[in-house]
Amino acid sequence: MPLMVCASTHNDEQRNYDLKNFTSNYHKYNIGDIAPDINFTPDYEIKAWRIRHLPMPQAGAFWSYMDGTYVMLRKSDHRIISAKSSDIFYPRMID
Repeated sequence: MPLMVCASTHNDEQRNYDLKNFTSNYHKYNIGDIAPDINFTPDYEIKAWRIRHLPMPQAGAFWSYMDGTYVMLRKSDHRIISAKSSDIFYPRMID
């Protein structure tokens, strides 16, 4: 009886989840834009970034969530320094 091995074609390491822009609350944001003040309150800081498959935040920054997009925000000037699709946490199974 032949041994059947399934190789996944859905390798998360090969997917690019980076976004250059996104929409949140009917507003279009780009990398470098200033995020709303509410994202800098403790309830919006994502501390469990590892389980969401996000990279470690840069020094002086943290991960937050804006309407379906993970965003890395710089504390000093409230700028968006990175954005990733939420598919990084819930990958779509595309056949």
